[in-house]
Amino acid sequence: MADDFRGHGDLPLEFRRPPGWPTPTREWVAFHQGWVPPAGWLPPVSGSGHCPPAPTGWVFWSKDAIGWPALAERFTAPVKRSLAYGIAFIVGAVVLTFGGIVAGVEAQIVFWFGLLWGGVQSARALLRLRRVDAQLMDAVIATGPLQRRRGYEEYLASFEPTT
Repeated sequence: MADDFRGHGDLPLEFRRPPGWPTPTREWVAFHQGWVPPAGWLPPVSGSGHCPPAPTGWVFWSKDAIGWPALAERFTAPVKRSLAYGIAFIVGAVVLTFGGIVAGVEAQIVFWFGLLWGGVQSARALLRLRRVDAQLMDAVIATGPLQRRRGYEEYLASFEPTT
């Protein structure tokens, strides 16, 4: 019986097997993160059975509910801090101006500068958050072949005679 890799949460992507396909092992999923089989490819099936081809347009991978956020946190944390600073700057400008702490011309300068700088900072951070997610998915898919090659090299090395 194949490993049930669901719920482990240490892999960023979860394999969505097409109907009728066997459940791959956890090792296979770990080494093939983001790999999309070519059209017509069928997984090897033990015995005399066979499985149907994947439906046209089938999405083979989805973000794991635990593994993806754990991976993404390292890349999104600085962007979230930048967003928090932008929002804090806007709130600070509003409090200083409407709280009566700064008055007159200075109040207008503080208010508009805080609103503009905080707004730009927040907008840039939100755009970067959206890009980080897409770039991270591309990186996971791009490193898949490297992981497979490493795994294969480790496998081959296990057969090398020791001297």
